[in-house]
Amino acid sequence: MPPRPMPAAIVSAALATLMLVTAGCSPSPDNAGDKAGSSKSSKSADASGKQQDVVDSGAASAGIDPMKPPKPVTSFTAPAPYVKDPEATARFDIYSIKRQGKLAILTLSVTPTFSTVDPAGLFSLMGNHLFSPTLIDPVNLREYKVVSTRSGNLSTSDISTKTPSGKPIFVWAAFAAPPANVGSVTLNLYDTLPGIAGVPVQ
Repeated sequence: MPPRPMPAAIVSAALATLMLVTAGCSPSPDNAGDKAGSSKSSKSADASGKQQDVVDSGAASAGIDPMKPPKPVTSFTAPAPYVKDPEATARFDIYSIKRQGKLAILTLSVTPTFSTVDPAGLFSLMGNHLFSPTLIDPVNLREYKVVSTRSGNLSTSDISTKTPSGKPIFVWAAFAAPPANVGSVTLNLYDTLPGIAGVPVQ
């Protein structure tokens, strides 16, 4: 079965931004794709017509069916430095790093366990640390950072994407693709977590 492509809006916006960055130009908000992949809380109407917040797990922007998520290539559980619960943990399921033209798209999920009732965002779950992963190319000894624009990184919004305890947050990030001879990389998610070696680049 062929790899499932990322949403066209994410890939096209990221490619446009990558070309501008590569050319040394400053991307403008109109072509930077600053809205692609940003996860915002939507609204739904109840029976009385009032608007209610709906928690956005980030599945749509990551291009993942939350009812049938991909099989992870690797998983691990680590303490989550959530200030509201010092006993909180988070399971990280790394789904894939897939080449999409000049980009490499990382997708994963983070499933926290915590004692508070209200949903929490990835930013607060990880001790108010921004989601800014990097890839280490062991062949060419290069580090790849998330493609950035003047409006922000091309990745999941780790503040507006939220989840209750026990439910996953789906996360994505776009990098410049490593050379074709690089079959795997080391993935660094946060400074507080160890690097994950040998993650395949498809």
